[in-house]
Amino acid sequence: MSRSRTSRPRTWGAQGWIRAGVLAAGTGAVVLAAQAAPVHPPKAAAPTARAAAMPVDAASLVCPGGEGKDAATLALASAPMQLSSMLGGGGQLQVNEAGHSSAVTLARGHSMTRTWKNGPLDVVARGASAPGITATQFHEANGAMSAQACTQATAEAWIPVGDKQPGRLLTVTLVNPGARAVSVDVDVRAADGALDSAAIADKAVPAHGRVSVNIPADALAHAAVVVHVRSEDGAVVASVRDRVGETERKGDDVAAQYAPPAPVQEMPGVPVVDRSVRVRLAAPGSRAAVVRLQASGKDAGDVSERVVTVPVGRSLDVTLDGIDDDVAAVRASSQENIIASAFASSASKKSRDFTWVPAAPALDAAAGASLDGARHAGRLVVMGEGRATSVTLVVSDPSGKATRRRLDVPANGWASVDVPKNATVWLLRDDGSADAAPVHAAVLVRDVGADQPVTSVPLVPTPWLRAPVEVTQR
Repeated sequence: MSRSRTSRPRTWGAQGWIRAGVLAAGTGAVVLAAQAAPVHPPKAAAPTARAAAMPVDAASLVCPGGEGKDAATLALASAPMQLSSMLGGGGQLQVNEAGHSSAVTLARGHSMTRTWKNGPLDVVARGASAPGITATQFHEANGAMSAQACTQATAEAWIPVGDKQPGRLLTVTLVNPGARAVSVDVDVRAADGALDSAAIADKAVPAHGRVSVNIPADALAHAAVVVHVRSEDGAVVASVRDRVGETERKGDDVAAQYAPPAPVQEMPGVPVVDRSVRVRLAAPGSRAAVVRLQASGKDAGDVSERVVTVPVGRSLDVTLDGIDDDVAAVRASSQENIIASAFASSASKKSRDFTWVPAAPALDAAAGASLDGARHAGRLVVMGEGRATSVTLVVSDPSGKATRRRLDVPANGWASVDVPKNATVWLLRDDGSADAAPVHAAVLVRDVGADQPVTSVPLVPTPWLRAPVEVTQR
């Protein structure tokens, strides 16, 4: 990010003088004379001009890769010209994998897939290929599907995962894209507080490396598990693979944090099972959180609402009933910073797949998610926060063919669009101003039919613009 450069205005203070004579007489004082020099007005500061924001010229996205024998499919996409006229041509990307680098050519507006077993994978874009790049990692086997948006590293993450279901397994994956080793602490919290027996301290993650650690099985005897990852000497990309069974899979998903702790958390596109949705909440701060939960179907009157209290340092599972739609948008709001993620199954004994729908980040400029390689269609859900707004929606296929439309999002409501197989969806906030109404979006990846695998992909901000630079006019 470029630093703002502003000249320091030259000002001249009052350079005068005062001469006074004071004669003391008894208990009184008489001012005999006073004279002040003229005061020169300050010179006006040199005017500054804010240069137009320019597209980013470098970007990096990190994907954790597959686990063991399980290969992962990378869907890599470049935003089409229909999204914004500022986008230039495509170009080469550098893909770093297990110490090896390779160049990949991706035309502007196109998408591509790549399969690999072990990771991590670091996608680096420079020049014209940097703005509007997005990547998603998929894995599907034995009727279960998982997805994870490739992102940048952070120093801390809170990840709700797990259940008391027999055979449930949790594996934490830590990826360090930096040039120095990082020490990471992993602790686990639940409805009854911190689980000290499950904590992992000072786990070393080598430079450009990845490590995986299993959460002890007895932790899942506790309700409402939340995994907390933190590092004080670097940043990592943290995720938790949540699955049932080692061989015959009955459910599989990868959970991660995409929105940091905040007073409002939005979860778009939550599957409704038996007219209900389930949400896991956590209060990571120093005070208990009173949380208002709202789950809404597409119709304005299709709303379920509850108010609950989450004790400090603990977590809570909450069920919202009476929703008639097959998909809902869920909002959690509080005076305190909170963590929230929704959980849903595929509602079928034949599939038994499940998905976590994490809180989606606010769209600050542009965002994208690619379904190329997922082999399933999806449903894009866009939530509005506060007042009504609109966004530009572009849907593109792998060859770069794209359609553009305006999508109106009602105040505190949501809009949805069907997404075809192998498509990539892009959103651009229309007015681009800092005070625009926030929106949050995700794609629920699921074909028609309750026996289909299910997963959720949040739309995360894509590298877009550099901060504008203030230049002094001389």
